[in-house]
Amino acid sequence: MADTDHTTTPSAVSRRSLLRGVVATPLLPLPDQPPEPLIDPVVPLWREWQRRHARATALCHHRQAIETQLARTVGFPPPMPAEGAVSGVGDPLTGADADAHRVRWQVEADRMGFEDAKRLETAAWDEEAVALRTVFRQRATSLAGVEAKLALMLRICRDGSDDPDFPLPQLRSVLADVKYLRFSGL
Repeated sequence: MADTDHTTTPSAVSRRSLLRGVVATPLLPLPDQPPEPLIDPVVPLWREWQRRHARATALCHHRQAIETQLARTVGFPPPMPAEGAVSGVGDPLTGADADAHRVRWQVEADRMGFEDAKRLETAAWDEEAVALRTVFRQRATSLAGVEAKLALMLRICRDGSDDPDFPLPQLRSVLADVKYLRFSGL
């Protein structure tokens, strides 16, 4: 058998040079800054809900503290008599005494900012409810988004919900996300 040039292997130095050149050459132009990580659109909405929920909860505690102080200093006002009921019959306070108590409550409540606290709390819970609906209207594009929705549902289950339809719309939203992720191959 004769020696041919086809059996000659390249030297180690030339292989290293070749590999170094391939590794060092970028396939695409490099950006000036690293790319932003892909964030599921549900995750920032979930964080916004958390922020609004924390604010509403803090305002609720503030309103409750004012109400507790009012109850300690003035006492809860007596209930308003039912329409057509005779005031003072069977009540521990006469109609005039009950009216005077309600006035004392209102004066002290105004001084302490009770009505403003109630108004702020109500507005905060309304904003929190909008943020909640927004989370479940947004399609999750990753498991992180699905996880955020499920974590939110667990929180609502723990805290309770006034929504008579809960948890069906939220479950439908998560199921649609899972189907989307399964069929889109993400």
